[in-house]
Amino acid sequence: NMPLLGKGIGDKIAGPGTGLYYTWDTVNHNTDMVAAFPVSDTGKKVKDAVIIHQDASKAFMVEHRGPYGGMMGAHIALGKEVAAKGKTMALVVEEYIVGMPAEMDSTKFVTNIYYLVK
Repeated sequence: NMPLLGKGIGDKIAGPGTGLYYTWDTVNHNTDMVAAFPVSDTGKKVKDAVIIHQDASKAFMVEHRGPYGGMMGAHIALGKEVAAKGKTMALVVEEYIVGMPAEMDSTKFVTNIYYLVK
């Protein structure tokens, strides 16, 4: 969905493609998530898409370099850190800094992973 969304938003894109993960069910292997781009103009409508607003939040963050399939270790480490600090996770954000289609070599992918906390 990212390419279609990006095409619809066009020059209003104000940052990298992002995944917002509200739930992650490791038993049934499903998630409730949103594919998104930050935008400079919330008045521009895109067919079959909605504008959402995410309030500022405190977060734990790690930069992951390499294929998306290798991110589990970063997620586990962030989850442990959140728990160790006595915080409650509110939302997981993956910000795809370097990835497809601009870079086809997955060893060069860069993803910022944020655990927003309450």
